Amino acid sequence: MSTISEEKFNIGARLREERKKLGLSAEALGARLSTTGRTIRKYEDNDTSPRAAELLELSRMGADVLYIVTGARMPVGLAEPRANYTPAEMLAEFIARNVKLSAEDAELLKAMAQRLSR
Repeated sequence: MSTISEEKFNIGARLREERKKLGLSAEALGARLSTTGRTIRKYEDNDTSPRAAELLELSRMGADVLYIVTGARMPVGLAEPRANYTPAEMLAEFIARNVKLSAEDAELLKAMAQRLSR
């Protein structure tokens, strides 16, 4: 079982991995997220964490935000392309697929994610 501090470390490493997949330097990603390369390096070094708005923009750029946050890759075969899902909806989809929930609870979770995304 991992500890919170281990998970925090992994988030930074996964963010760096996704940034490199996008072919961006820390400075270039910082500019796209309206911040600085120094801030991106702080995220990657786990000195601080990215804001929700930055994660949303990363998702729009094609990064797998679910992977950054949880360590699990985005499920294959979603009904809609990833670009149409918000981070809250992707997380809800992940939970619904990987946690034993009743059909009613899964639908409630998805509805809550859609509300949070507005």
